[in-house]
Amino acid sequence: MADTPTIIYNHTDEVPPLGTRSFLPVLRTFTAGTKIGIETRDISLASRVLAHFSDRLTQDQCVDDALAALGELVGDPSATMIKLPNVSASLLQLKAAKRDIQCGARWSVYDLLVV
Repeated sequence: MADTPTIIYNHTDEVPPLGTRSFLPVLRTFTAGTKIGIETRDISLASRVLAHFSDRLTQDQCVDDALAALGELVGDPSATMIKLPNVSASLLQLKAAKRDIQCGARWSVYDLLVV
């Protein structure tokens, strides 16, 4: 862990978008003027799917597997994790992830997602 305390805020598709998007400004306001850093990570289903198909993407299209990196971080005794409960991906989430991926350039990865 860094010497400076850091909050890693996760963008996810498993909670209502208003909730996940509205809380980050609250955190930034609350920590303003402190020595607490705030970083963001995308652990949405679409991001996780793209991370696992990096061999089919250009360098510019590749994304890190932020969820795997956070999984390693929780093994650090100096890390504190606050996790809200979630549910497994529904068919609607899978379809939304497929749409998100298809919105970018024509990536061959979405041909593998049959939903």
